[in-house]
This record gives sequence, C-alpha cells and structure tokens, in this order.
Amino acid sequence: MRRGASLLELLVVMTIIATVVGLFLPAVQKVRATANTTACMSNLRQLGLAVQQFNDTKSHLPYPRLCPAPWQGGKDPYCTKLTTGNQYTGPAEEWWAPYDNRPGSTTTAALGDYQPGGMLWPFVQTTKVFRCPDGVDRTPGSPTQGSTFQVSYALIPQMGGQKLGQYVGATLVEHDDLPACPTAAAHFAAWAIDPGTRAARHAPTRHLGALTIAQHDGSVRVSR
Repeated sequence: MRRGASLLELLVVMTIIATVVGLFLPAVQKVRATANTTACMSNLRQLGLAVQQFNDTKSHLPYPRLCPAPWQGGKDPYCTKLTTGNQYTGPAEEWWAPYDNRPGSTTTAALGDYQPGGMLWPFVQTTKVFRCPDGVDRTPGSPTQGSTFQVSYALIPQMGGQKLGQYVGATLVEHDDLPACPTAAAHFAAWAIDPGTRAARHAPTRHLGALTIAQHDGSVRVSR
C-alpha cells in the first residue's frame, strides 16, 4: 500500500507548478495591459468627442480651468496669475473635468461631499471616463503613491478659446497630478521632485511604455 507523497515528490510538484505559473504570468500581465490600453483609448475618444460637442455648443474649445470672481476681482478669468497650479481661487472655479480642488483635497482624493461637475460634464456624465485603469500614482516617495488620480488626463491649455477648425494639435493627453498643465517645467507636484521625475509624471507611460494622446480630429494615437 502506497503511503503519503514523499517530500521529494512534493518539491517536484511545487517546482512544476511554479514553472507553469512563471510561464503564464507574463502573458496574463500583457493581456491585462492591452485591455487597459484599449479602455484608456476609449476614454480619450469619448472625451475628444465631448470636446467637439463643447465647441459646437459654445463656439470655442474649452479652457482647462476658469477662475471667476472673487478671484482677482474677476479680472483673471483664465487663471493666469496663479502662484501654484493647485491654488484654490474660490467656490466658483471650474475645471474642464470633475476635479475637486478645495482645501483638504488631493490630486487623488476629493472631499466626501464633492459633487462631480466641470465644463465637459454635461457631455460625459460619468467619472469613469475621466480615469484611466492605470491612472495610479506609481512614483516612489510621492505622498499619494498607490492611489488613483481624480482625473487621469490633462486638457491642452493652448487650445482654450480657439475654434475647432482653427486649432490643429492634441486636445488631451495622459497626465499625473493636476488635470491641467502647460509644460513639464511648470508641472505641479505636491512635494519636491527632481526634473526627471517631474517630466515622467507630466507624460506618464502607463501602457507598456506608451502614452495615449487624443487629437483635434477625434482620433487617438499611442506614442512610444
């Protein structure tokens, strides 16, 4: 009569299982990464369509952010005099996306009573579209590392106020931190970081080393 498996047999079985898992894990990770890339591209297509609908409604492309009175007595509606990118200008400020900038919030966490809104909200009334599946703070040392950003994309500031037929270029791009940023050098981070880290967060390569970008014509491309 055969008794229980020997230690050697158990080790052999465990080695075989570990080898099989090791062979399949990269394939599973690649499939997941591909699915997340597809979802992110779908988000950007929907947001790009919302930008076009905004243009059709307002006769101009959206600004990344509006800062009406009481900020600067209403004389800086396009937020050009901010000391920092996340400076709170008052309850009337409006971002292109549902982003909570009130004191106490972070780039990854809105306050508990926040009600989603924003310039594109009438055309895309779900926060899911504003968040990439891989839009997680991955930077070591970041105070919000491991958390999901409120908004995974940034609207290109240069297009604000222009008409769709006049503006040629990207409209939206993947982005860490604030959902509005003019350049890598001006990129806002909540802690002191070096220029290389700042640039990496300004244009994060979330999808197998790729960055997804929405164009003015509604197309979405992947940049590597």
